[in-house]
Formats: sequence, structure tokens, C-alpha cells
Amino acid sequence: MTTTDAPGTRSALLAASSIVVLWLASPEPTRPQPFPADDACTLFSGAALISFAGDEVDAPTPDQDVLVCGTRIRAVGPSGSLEVPEGATRVDASGKVLMPGLFDGHVHLFAPLDLDLNLAWGVTGVRNLFGNAFALNTRAQIEQGAIVGPRFFTAGPIVDGDPPIWPGSDAVTTAEAARETVAKQAEAGYDFVKVYSLLRPDPFFAAIEAAHERGLMAGGHVPGSVPLEDATARGMDFIEHLTGFLPAAQRDDSPYLALTPDERRATDRYEITRLQVEGFDPEKLPTVAGWMVEHGVWNIPTFVVIERITASAAQKQEWVETHPQMRYVSGPTLSFWNPNNDFRLQDVSEEQLAARARSAALHAPIVKALHEAGAELMLGTDTPNPFVFPGYSVHEELQRFVEAGLTPWQALRAATVQPARFLGQEEVFGRVAPGLEADLLLLDANPLEAIENTERVAGVMTRGRWLDRAALDAKLAAVAKAYGKE
Repeated sequence: MTTTDAPGTRSALLAASSIVVLWLASPEPTRPQPFPADDACTLFSGAALISFAGDEVDAPTPDQDVLVCGTRIRAVGPSGSLEVPEGATRVDASGKVLMPGLFDGHVHLFAPLDLDLNLAWGVTGVRNLFGNAFALNTRAQIEQGAIVGPRFFTAGPIVDGDPPIWPGSDAVTTAEAARETVAKQAEAGYDFVKVYSLLRPDPFFAAIEAAHERGLMAGGHVPGSVPLEDATARGMDFIEHLTGFLPAAQRDDSPYLALTPDERRATDRYEITRLQVEGFDPEKLPTVAGWMVEHGVWNIPTFVVIERITASAAQKQEWVETHPQMRYVSGPTLSFWNPNNDFRLQDVSEEQLAARARSAALHAPIVKALHEAGAELMLGTDTPNPFVFPGYSVHEELQRFVEAGLTPWQALRAATVQPARFLGQEEVFGRVAPGLEADLLLLDANPLEAIENTERVAGVMTRGRWLDRAALDAKLAAVAKAYGKE
């Protein structure tokens, strides 16, 4: 989860921990049929297809059939050209657009019903950034077909300094402790290692090195104690929230750079942000983006979460009262979203929050520079931070990518092809091609014409299991009912 900076009091952390316990006690997602048998086939007929299987195109390929048998795509071709097994389920996709399912590259799974919410909005894969035994068990159940959910990848507990920002983290203060922690996480079976904001340089770099020795990627937050250039040069694989970019892109006469290290440590974190925004130099961005390209570092910007955390109290209250997605927010989550309960916002004035919010506006030029340089980008939301809605906010994040200067095609790749590449699973998901697993999204309108059309979900297939609009509506209704908001 993102943080505006340093931790609050111990009592605040205990309060946050109690919210986690309440989330874990929330209702479970639907327990469904197992994966379909290899001879159980579904034909999508007459779709306009965005396959991402080849080079960029200006429009979806019209009148395409896609045959799915079992969990995999068996064939793709012009309408009427495929040999379809007798008894196949037929989905009339004429007038609709078929594409790969979406992927949220930064989530925190605490409420099990978030799995259903993701599927309801066309999200067929997620990357969990704060793992524990619950996350490992959820991944296993999804892989076994015991529950229907998006394909699931997870980090272990956050590796942070001591005391850590978030309860449940693995706190380390030495390189040796960092290596031991990473070894335990690797043995437990986590997919990658997440490092965090309060690590000192020695344990930070030791954690990355130890992860690489075990074949795991490592990344997360660039700690305040580590310059961005050093983090990228010494092996950090991925960066969340563009942490480290602001201090790395400062004018030579920046007021932030004029501070000594001791002065920076003694200065209020919101004042530090204000100085960094004041000293921000967009002319430095090509150089900074070049570090990402040179070292192959992936960037997950998370536009929406920074906007939402730093929004005014009045705006947050308006969302509570009017946002349609509030029907799918549990009581414990809403309590966590309350600014009075969020330890990151304690003793922070509206003026200070506004200063932090101004930094969110700099995400767009940073992402544009990364894109123009050819750096690796992946979409992620950081749900369920305040007013970042599971599933739904993927569509908001797509819109922010386009606002930052990417085309809809390029933005969609950040939520389909790119996550598969990041995870080394290009031959498993992320495209519509024979042999790949069938994670598909059927839309009522073309997202290449308007990225907002990704919200017009007609149906979703997750590893061969088809959920039409009625089934998705039933999932949404069940979540609302579970949270007492029928």
C-alpha cells in the first residue's frame, strides 16, 4: 500500500492492524464449478478482435471467431472458418469487441470478495503487493479451481525498516537480516520480494541481491535513504508509485537540494514534498527515464491512488455519499478510508495535503517521459487504498495513461501484454492467440476509439469459464448484499 511518508504512532499502526483483521473476516467469493474439461468448448462468433498477437493496428480485426476448449484458446480465425466441436456453447459476439482480460499490477487483497469485484470489471489477473499466508492460500485455491478469481501473483510481507510503516511487515535493520528474510519468503513460495520506504541502504541492496540469487524479482518503494539512480543501477527490478522520481529530477538550484541530509530528516515530510515540487525540473526527465531503460526497470505509476489519498475531506465525503461504487465497499474498508482513521493523514492540514496533491499532477509528465524513452510500464491501482475501487479503478487508471499521452492501444498493452511480459508468462496469458489460456474480455464498444469503453463490459472469461453480463451482475449484487447495501 502506498504511504505519504513516514509511519505514525504505534497506536495508529495497531488501529490499521485491526482493520486488516476485519477485512480477513469478510465473506468469501463464490465457490464455483472446477475448470472446464478439455472437451468443453465455447465459440465467440463474429467479434471485432483486439488480439495483441501482432503489430499495432488502427482498429480491431472485424468478424473473427475465437474457439476456447477447456482453459485454452484452441483457434482464432475469420467468422465461419473454424471447425467447431458439436455441443460447443456459442456466444454471439457480433457488434462487440473481444480482447484479453485486464490485469491490475498493484493490489492488496484483504477482502476476499475483491476477487469477484475484479472479475465483474473484466480484471482476470492481479499482482498482490503485501503477502501473507492468506494470500498464498488464495493463490492455491484459484490455481486449483476451488474458487473463481483472477490469476493471482503475490509478494511476501513488505520488507521494511524497524519499526515498519505497516503492521505485518518483515522489519530488518541489517544486511544479514534482510538476506534471512528474503530466504524465508522464497522458501514460503512467494513470487517476488517487495522492499519499502524505511529501509537503510545496506539491507535494501542486500534484499535485492538475495532475491536475485533465488531467481526472484525485487522492487517496490525507493527508500528515502537511497538515490533513484543507485537503486536502478544496483538491481531494483520494479518501482511502485514513481517513488524516487521527484528528488531525482530537481533543478540544480532546487531548494530541496540545498538542504543537507540532516536538514531533510528534520523537515516535515509535506514540506519536503513542497520543496521537491517547487524544484522539479522536467528537463531532467529524459535522463531519469534513461536509467530505467538502461537497467530494464519496470514502473507502475498508480495515478489514481495518489489523487484519492490527497483529496480534500469535502471531496472524500462527496464520494462517500454519491459514488456508485460505494455499494461494493465494506464497513471496515470504509472505516479505514475515513481520514480520521488513516494514520497517514493524522495532524495534516488541508494546506499540507494540497501541497502533496500537487505532486500527483507530476505523474503525467513522468509517465510520458518514460513512455517516450521506451521504459517498461505496467498498470496498477493500489486498491483498496481510499476510494480506489477493486476492478473498477483499473478503468480509471487506463484513462490516466491516455491523459498522460499514451494511445488507448498503448494504455491497454500496459494492462494486458505488459503484465504477462513482466511475469515471464507471455505464452500463458495477455493475448488472444491459440495455445494461450482463455482470459478474455467482451466489450460493447471499441476501447481504441475511446478508452472509457473498457467500462462497457458484456462478459468475461477466466481460464475458460464464461461469465455473461447476467452472471457478472449477480456477482455485484452478491457483494452489495454481503456488505448490507442491497
